[in-house]
Amino acid sequence: MLITQKKELSVLIINVTYKGKPCNIAVKGGKISAIYNGEIMPKERFDKIIDGEGKIIVPGLVDVHCHGCMGLESTDVEDALKEMSKYWAECGVTSWYPTGCTIPVKDIKNAFSFIPQTEGANIVGYHSEGPYICHKYKGAQDPNNIVRPNIADFDDVDNIKLITLAPEVDGAIDYIKESKALVVVGHSEATYDEAMAGFKAGAKCVTHLFNGMPSLHHRQPSILGAAYDSGAYVQIICDGMHIHPSVIRLTYKLFSSKRMILISDAIRPALLADGDYDSGGLSVTVKNGKATLKGTDTLAGATTSLYGCVQKAIEFGIKPKEAYKMASTTPSEMMGIKKGKIKKGYDAEFLLLDSEWKLKDVLILNK
Repeated sequence: MLITQKKELSVLIINVTYKGKPCNIAVKGGKISAIYNGEIMPKERFDKIIDGEGKIIVPGLVDVHCHGCMGLESTDVEDALKEMSKYWAECGVTSWYPTGCTIPVKDIKNAFSFIPQTEGANIVGYHSEGPYICHKYKGAQDPNNIVRPNIADFDDVDNIKLITLAPEVDGAIDYIKESKALVVVGHSEATYDEAMAGFKAGAKCVTHLFNGMPSLHHRQPSILGAAYDSGAYVQIICDGMHIHPSVIRLTYKLFSSKRMILISDAIRPALLADGDYDSGGLSVTVKNGKATLKGTDTLAGATTSLYGCVQKAIEFGIKPKEAYKMASTTPSEMMGIKKGKIKKGYDAEFLLLDSEWKLKDVLILNK
């Protein structure tokens, strides 16, 4: 069940389980105002009381890399973002960064010039995956729209909060140093030294680690080695198709839940049946939930939700608390936003889970 509430109204959530103990949570102005143990109730009156019926409460999910779903795409018209926000909220995502592909710069600027108010998941900002990537590891990106980094391209678009680029391309290091958006390394053939140069210049994360980049080699550690040594965050598509479960566990051991971020990388046909679709201006085929560029075996993004990725991580052996953290707390910390924690002063976005850590209710109380 999805419950949204205007931030002007005060809410008291009672009878929920937090850190293994019963508690009550007060919300005012769309933010957590107090957390009480199960024996203490606030004396003030509230506009609404929500009974959690003993369910586990965790922060809502934050997806920093999500292109689309249900036949819609982030660079479609404004109404598409509103519709997708409803779908994602029902899947446990309470905040997200709609992500664009490598399309013409003018189209990126036009699509990301405005953030609409939504009835579902909150849109915090946008993520532009490209157009400053390399041709060799373009993946499911249109090579005709790949261009050289130019800081003037988006200097008047404050809504772009993340941008994925290849640090080895001409002009990339200067771009990273000057960018107002958080820079993510991806779709890149960077060597270890080139990737380290990008991180030293200010890049803070890797876009879908292992996908769209060279493999790890014991004498050529490339992007993965540089990410580990630099202290960068890494995004992981944990859908059971992009990365083997063993590598998911290995990455978790290397980076821990403090630096590993789960993403959906969902595309236009996400949550739909198998078939042929357009995604980012390219033809994509979905078979058994696996999306590839039509007529090839090149992966073209994912078709599941971030919640689905959390459940896969748990299935692969990561503790539920850690899996949820990597899809809420960690991306929020990377972005410097007050979400992803049940703590006074943080946004009131929650999930209620059953005893098996499965989603039951979604609470977005800061609309």
